[in-house]
Amino acid sequence: MTRLTMADVAKAAGISTALVSIVMRGVPGASDATRARVLRIADELGYVPDERARKLRQSRSRVLGVAFELQQPFHGDLVERLYAAAAAHGYDIALSAVAPTRDEPTAVEALLRERCEAVVLLGSRFTDDGLAAA
Repeated sequence: MTRLTMADVAKAAGISTALVSIVMRGVPGASDATRARVLRIADELGYVPDERARKLRQSRSRVLGVAFELQQPFHGDLVERLYAAAAAHGYDIALSAVAPTRDEPTAVEALLRERCEAVVLLGSRFTDDGLAAA
């Protein structure tokens, strides 16, 4: 299954990809009628905006990373509360687990690759030097 793109929506609507982008970003530059038609066509096609691509174009990701140990049951409760707190401020959460076969540096590196603005370490075993190197 191939992912629909803005170019697919543009082709179906008979307009430019740039105009579809304007509509999808919700910025001025498209008439109300064009905006409604593009959104209707996108919905009919099943178009879903690519959040990763959007975040790459922005200077901020609005994503907080959380590294936690699978073996600590109370970490699940903390993560649940972090989701609510992050959402209240317009952020999302990316999770990365520390497991018997996956060490903490690997879990943190995965979050940093996702452009997380901050990383919350639950039950961290990093030393000061290890944290500085991460």
